[in-house]
Amino acid sequence: MDALDCQSKRVENSFKLTRVGVTGILKPVVVQRHGRDNHLVAEIDVFVDLPSTQRGSHMSRNVEVVTEMVDESVRARVGSLEQMAANICRELLTRHDYASFAEVRMAADYFLERRPDGGKASLEPFKLIAKATARRGNGLMKEVGVEARGMTVCPCAAETARSIVLDEVPGLDKCAGSIPMVSHNQRNTTTLTVEVPEHVEIEADDL
Repeated sequence: MDALDCQSKRVENSFKLTRVGVTGILKPVVVQRHGRDNHLVAEIDVFVDLPSTQRGSHMSRNVEVVTEMVDESVRARVGSLEQMAANICRELLTRHDYASFAEVRMAADYFLERRPDGGKASLEPFKLIAKATARRGNGLMKEVGVEARGMTVCPCAAETARSIVLDEVPGLDKCAGSIPMVSHNQRNTTTLTVEVPEHVEIEADDL
């Protein structure tokens, strides 16, 4: 009996979708950095476009590609999370011959030794961010990024305190710019990402 390929069937009044795929795939990956293996748990999102001539996407192929690339990283190692994203992205276009665009996003918790001024060295948590996009026939771009959490001083509260002090202490305005003012701390999350061609390497530790 011949099985009907529903995904390849064209429907009336169809239109193109720019991204269809699977999100939130959790996989253990191995990335070799500075001569040592880093075992990470990565959250992976994969997408391809869907032309108007195609009724649906073959979603199972996305998970197959991710699983194969993760297994390959355990055997052969990859140098970075973004390189793994690029490998997955390229294979998605191979498996989805109807697609002209593929995108892969990855994120993983990462610990790096940091030494604050006057403090002891300790392992601090960061998040590695990786992305790869490819258009059939137009090459591949990678995105390298990190997410860090820290503390900053609230500038609004500091300026409010400065105005009050200047009003109450005559003559202080001559040196007010060099006097620290009372404020409060704010927890913040900072994300830095850089997009580069596939052949360019950027060290996430530097970011």
